[in-house]
Amino acid sequence: MKKTLFIGVAALAMLASCSNDEVVEQPKSNNAISFSTFVDNATRADALTTENIAEKGGFGVYGYVENMNGKLFDNEAVTNAGSGWTYNNTQYWVAGKSYWFQAFAPYAADYTFTAPTGNLPTGEAGTVSFTNNGTTDFCVASATATGLATGNVPVPFTFKHLLSRVKFTFVNSFPNSNMSMVISDVKITNAHNSGTMDLGANTWTVGEANTLAIPYTVAGTNVAQGANIGSDYNFLIPNSCAYTVTFTAKVYTGSTLVKSKDFTVTLPATEFQRGYSYNFTATLSAGNTLDDLEPIEFTVADVEAWGEDNAGTVTIPEV
Repeated sequence: MKKTLFIGVAALAMLASCSNDEVVEQPKSNNAISFSTFVDNATRADALTTENIAEKGGFGVYGYVENMNGKLFDNEAVTNAGSGWTYNNTQYWVAGKSYWFQAFAPYAADYTFTAPTGNLPTGEAGTVSFTNNGTTDFCVASATATGLATGNVPVPFTFKHLLSRVKFTFVNSFPNSNMSMVISDVKITNAHNSGTMDLGANTWTVGEANTLAIPYTVAGTNVAQGANIGSDYNFLIPNSCAYTVTFTAKVYTGSTLVKSKDFTVTLPATEFQRGYSYNFTATLSAGNTLDDLEPIEFTVADVEAWGEDNAGTVTIPEV
């Protein structure tokens, strides 16, 4: 049996921060163009971070000198095997020349970049088309520089999250202390498959197809009364949408299964924004989960009357 359940939303905006123990590569001794990285933890994502960007395949760089006709890098793969960021198509600084770089991570993400034309931009620019799989934390970084005769430092990339991050929390609000629940098969069923972002305008346009199913993992079982359990995070293309999520809730009294119920939920229409985390909370109770079960009730059928007094004589002895 399917049932629609209201789920509340809370948008959590994580501010960018930079800790003192971030590792930045030291300047190279020659005049080759090199790179350093930092991932802006705007969403505190478990996916792409400063610590794991190398193991997730590094990033791809586009680079231009003087103007957008002077292409140096065309999605050049930049990787780090433990001794610093390296790439194959080595380019060198020219003193007095202006440069603009833009990078996307992870390198294996399914994206296509279209560069702007004319003069060099000063920040994020161009458009990028992206095909989502729900698990890729797609990020961008841009940087400008002026070449020096000596003393050039690695191009510092601070990667920023391009997608929205979404999770679910389930609360046990059943009336009895011995009633627990197990949540499984959580899935968004109508996520957008692809989209294109205008980086200069900071706007996403989603494609027409919204057939992407994104499954979620809920770790743990037997959530006790008053407790809650959360799913992992997955990634959605930012847009204004009311997504559909399905899940199964099993309710137990002790070790006895009372009810297993499949839910189909239409989430509140939400303006999903780039770099924000969203936690949708569902409160499960007897009213929305056990409503088609008959509760065990009690009534007083009768109270047996007291019997008649038994007649008898008690002899009290004389003192």
